Amino acid sequence: MAEVRSWFAENGVEYLRAYPSAMLCQDSEELFTAAEDNWCLEGWLAQLGWIDPLAHEGGLSVTVGRRI
Repeated sequence: MAEVRSWFAENGVEYLRAYPSAMLCQDSEELFTAAEDNWCLEGWLAQLGWIDPLAHEGGLSVTVGRRI
């Protein structure tokens, strides 16, 4: 996720959120609204939580951004 965010920053794209959520205990269906916070450690912990439920799909996730 950090690589995606740095690519976004280099290319003029504002990070909004990831799906599944990169925030612990918060799943939102509002893909085009910005996530409430941007804490790096929380993002890593959430990604660790994705391992079991998403392993059968090959680790599928989506990162949403908006051109600025």
